[in-house]
Amino acid sequence: MRFSTLEAVCQALDCQPGDLLEFVPLPGSDSAPDR
Repeated sequence: MRFSTLEAVCQALDCQPGDLLEFVPLPGSDSAPDR
């Protein structure tokens, strides 16, 4: 998704990108979000 598209969707829905997107690591990967 282009950032311009994400920006337009967020403006239309009055939300933030984090409200729409979530990081989900691939099964078996060691990737985990830093929190």
